[in-house]
Amino acid sequence: MPNSSITLKVSEHSQHFIKRLHLDKKNIDKQPAGLNFYEKHFKSGQRPTIQIEHDQYSFDIPFALSFLGTENVDYLERGISSFDINSGFANYFEPIHHDKAKTLFMNRVQKLLALGWQQYIHYGDPRLKGKDSYRFIAEGEEVIYGPDPSYIPTLEEWMTLDTDHTWTLYVDGLFLNIGFRRDRKRMDPDKPGAYLINYEVYGKEEHAENQFMGEDRKKWRELWVEDMKQSKRLRYEIEAELKTKGYTIDTSYKDPIIHPEDPVEP
Repeated sequence: MPNSSITLKVSEHSQHFIKRLHLDKKNIDKQPAGLNFYEKHFKSGQRPTIQIEHDQYSFDIPFALSFLGTENVDYLERGISSFDINSGFANYFEPIHHDKAKTLFMNRVQKLLALGWQQYIHYGDPRLKGKDSYRFIAEGEEVIYGPDPSYIPTLEEWMTLDTDHTWTLYVDGLFLNIGFRRDRKRMDPDKPGAYLINYEVYGKEEHAENQFMGEDRKKWRELWVEDMKQSKRLRYEIEAELKTKGYTIDTSYKDPIIHPEDPVEP
């Protein structure tokens, strides 16, 4: 398998995937719980570029450290349903100043938006843009909230984010979590930090199932409408309260269409 470039595609049949990437037994882990994992790690100095193939929305992930593909034996017809990719900012690990890490990371996000990827806001979360989305996090309202990906934060705003933070984007039936993890012991904004970039790519079926727990995951189609009504009621309650604090609600935001009855309203 060449080190320079590797192509991954959600829904590719596992047998074709194994053959195409020349994976062997050490790269395959079949769990009794019904999940098959396909994993590959790359040495420092030999980090390839991984391309996520999705027609005109395809994109590159440079300096990949590893990838993990997941297949559910209950849904073999879906092929590999998700990929988890870790990457760095360079071919070798080296500390990086937080301001430079912010610039490089946000450049990756901006390139995705330029391709047509759109922001996803959880159904129960408020629709905020720009500085308001970072203010919401800084005030401790919800630390896992994904801020506006089109807004470039200041260094101060960047440092208010948790040491493990994720943005979610979607386009044409595919979802993407892009986030970073950083060393909590290296949080001085005037000194270099250490960052790991993570991408998780998955289809809308996976996204829908992830809104539920346990056996309800298999029944998401029947449960969707009522669950969305509850989530939207929560969103609107939070937004009403935020308005009293001076926040502006982005009423132009539209949720992705997942279920035949979408968009669902209370």
